[in-house]
Amino acid sequence: MRYGRDRWGRVAAVGLAAAGLATGMAAGLAAGGAALAQAGGAEARSAAPRALIVTLPGGAPVPDLDALAALARGHDLVVLGEIHDNPRHHALQAELVRRLAPIGLAYEMLKAGDAPALASLRRSGAPEAELRAAAEAGGWAAYLPSMLAAPDVPIAGAGLSRDMLRLAIGDSAAAAIGPALREAGEPGEAGAVYGLDAPPDAAAQAQVEAEMAEAHCGALPVAMLPGMAEAQRLRDAAFAAALLRARRAGLALAGARTGSSPAGHADREERGGGDGTGGGREQAAPARVAAGPAILVTGDGHARRDRGVPAYLGRAAPGLSTLSVAMVEWPDGVSFAADGSAPGGSDLDWRAALAPWAPEGGPAEAAPFDIVIVTARAEREDPCAGFAKPAQDQARRP
Repeated sequence: MRYGRDRWGRVAAVGLAAAGLATGMAAGLAAGGAALAQAGGAEARSAAPRALIVTLPGGAPVPDLDALAALARGHDLVVLGEIHDNPRHHALQAELVRRLAPIGLAYEMLKAGDAPALASLRRSGAPEAELRAAAEAGGWAAYLPSMLAAPDVPIAGAGLSRDMLRLAIGDSAAAAIGPALREAGEPGEAGAVYGLDAPPDAAAQAQVEAEMAEAHCGALPVAMLPGMAEAQRLRDAAFAAALLRARRAGLALAGARTGSSPAGHADREERGGGDGTGGGREQAAPARVAAGPAILVTGDGHARRDRGVPAYLGRAAPGLSTLSVAMVEWPDGVSFAADGSAPGGSDLDWRAALAPWAPEGGPAEAAPFDIVIVTARAEREDPCAGFAKPAQDQARRP
């Protein structure tokens, strides 16, 4: 089960929580945040984990994180994909954020409703221990190192409430985007710029439904798949909105500090007139505001250019440039050096790591990202074992 094993951390966990099928699993992921942060802490404090970085579609090598940061600085927005349970990815995020000095941050795993409390803690100068306690309670402790790497920038929560996900599943993404934005403190009518009223492409819809089925290990009823695909569309659009929200807040803060770009000007630049209705389109930042890009940390499935967050950013913010970066893993069965890199002299090709993302029958080079970072795999149990167990237990009953 390629998608269930290789991409489960990117899609299935939140999908299950939205459907109300795995409350215990979602709680387990939240409780595991502290363990993940601890596992990645040593690497985050020392040198970054070894990784292979290439650009797509050509596969040109990027020598190190400094070179990657130099490439990213040429963009307004960076969608940084990860596999949620890989501590090396969290450590690399912190290193990249430190190098980029972003103007704002957004996180899939931080609920929009939790962001104000986090902002209050940061404004009050809360000690790191207090921030860590809040992170562990909220289930986002794995992301605290990257937050601490940019201590003064606004942070937006991109995560959606279960109510919003259920609305998308039961009705449509178009029906849910307005209420979801209002939950995050934005005007609901701003959702029009994401184009969710338009029906999805039939081929893309079929692909997403197939991915949802495989990501959930075949446990979802077929009738539920269209609704799950709608929830995925909602999340992509809402994550795009969160990234733009972080950028607007960062521009306003930068302007307030320099006195050169007040918040109203930033809104006019981004909303096409400053009316706050979302009727306009986002524009590039004023040249006098010098800052790194705004960064969204999300699952790899949401970082894909063809139908993930970058696609919705292209609709809502065609005047801004977006870079899609995906952190992926070497395949199963590969032996690694102690530093987590591929063994010396290995004939392993980076294309092997992109096989799960290649179009059906297409080359790995066609994977839907701009840059790929390949790391060692995280140790994990088979995510589908939990789905198979109830059926096995039922079969054993006399």
